[in-house]
Amino acid sequence: MIQTLRHTIKPLSIATIMLIFFASCNQNPPQIPAPTTAVKPGTPLSPLEVKFDLGTTNTLPQAIARDTKSLTYLPDTSIAFTRQVSKVVLDDAITNRRYITTVYEFTNQTTATFKNLTFYAYNWASNANPTIGGTAFRGIQNSSLQPLTNPLIAQSIRPEQGVVQSSDSVVTDPSNAHMQAFRPSEAQAVKVAGLAANQLTTADDVLEYGFVATNLTGGRSILAGGTGRIAFATSFPIPNLATDAPFKYSIIVQPTDESVARVTRGFEETTAAAIARTGAPVNATEVALIGSDTDTAGAGLSTVRL
Repeated sequence: MIQTLRHTIKPLSIATIMLIFFASCNQNPPQIPAPTTAVKPGTPLSPLEVKFDLGTTNTLPQAIARDTKSLTYLPDTSIAFTRQVSKVVLDDAITNRRYITTVYEFTNQTTATFKNLTFYAYNWASNANPTIGGTAFRGIQNSSLQPLTNPLIAQSIRPEQGVVQSSDSVVTDPSNAHMQAFRPSEAQAVKVAGLAANQLTTADDVLEYGFVATNLTGGRSILAGGTGRIAFATSFPIPNLATDAPFKYSIIVQPTDESVARVTRGFEETTAAAIARTGAPVNATEVALIGSDTDTAGAGLSTVRL
């Protein structure tokens, strides 16, 4: 059941505009100096398709690995999704956005420990069923299962931290705050690694956001054979016509293991709340702050300004 929340939230900020920009446009945002500790991607794993469904249907993320020799799809054995833990759908009547957070568990079937397994959003332009409008989204349908192919609809869907209802407001759920933001240069590094691993083509793009997994106690380290948890969360503006509202859609993601633990401030939380998430068991060393404010991560942490 969709819950409707009525509360006052500050007007649309440059932070929100920038993240929508990251998800939708074909241009790079202004270059920002690299952090003191650059995020370095490992070997990318096979891309995955994650389906958002506002109904009762539950579908586990599916591997869409591509064999570049035969151009057939092969099952990925690195990550095995085992169950959907939860799904939360919330409407905000003031900001006129609909939020959906879906949490999954998976098994690390590699022989290595994941340090910061990150699922980068992936614009799959080269596929016969491509993502739409330069975004990572495809297969958008309304509640009548009619396709919504207008690029503006795809571009209106933005990534989020997982959210919950608190009193009469939508707030970040620290246990499901898995969204990450990255510099264009960092996303480009993942693309270069993906090209080398034959996981994508030059026509495809790795976008500047994603979602980072945790273990079952909230830390980032996921041992070989261990269980991980990932929250995929998005939101979109609720249109005037119900027939224009996304009901089902997919996001394509490119998993890769990162070397640096980062926390990204969500739209529904303060800088202090984001900094609070850097402690144990995450033990992050960086805080990504999206927007034009002048906040910093404070002593002992690197500020990644986006």
